Amino acid sequence: MGKGSKPRPVNYRVYTSNFESIFGQREPQEFQQQQHPRKDDYQCNAMVVICPYRWQGMWVFDDDSVGLHREPFVGGIPEMIDRLVKDVPGADQGFCLTFSTNPFPGSQLHLHWVEGDKKNSEGFGNTYFCREYETTGWLCPALFHYFREAPPHLYVRADARNQSVVDGEP
Repeated sequence: MGKGSKPRPVNYRVYTSNFESIFGQREPQEFQQQQHPRKDDYQCNAMVVICPYRWQGMWVFDDDSVGLHREPFVGGIPEMIDRLVKDVPGADQGFCLTFSTNPFPGSQLHLHWVEGDKKNSEGFGNTYFCREYETTGWLCPALFHYFREAPPHLYVRADARNQSVVDGEP
């Protein structure tokens, strides 16, 4: 996003449809009604779910709501994904990757911002350190489809498709 531009509003119809198609159920009522204020400049109230899959040997994902198609993970992130999904059945055909700026039940990785273009002014992306795997990975500027600024922390979880992540159990 450019300087002074406003964040894209959440399309709840698309969000609800995506939630149902991924998890095979409607989002629980108590989550639909929660209102969380923004903290700082980050979209802290959201748990974002994307569905990466392997395409021509690369981890990629699609998100029609922000115009991404076969967006690849590169720069150390594919190796993190390989380790993260080693016990997820059918991960190559697609799995649910949930991420948030806040800790959540069952999150498996905690990524710490190291360096990069925090406000996307140059379009260079950002590097994150994963303590669990003692490695770094680079997230491209597609990150800014989900956050105004590169968040200082990202919490991540991988699940097989059609499994609930709401209760923190796979």
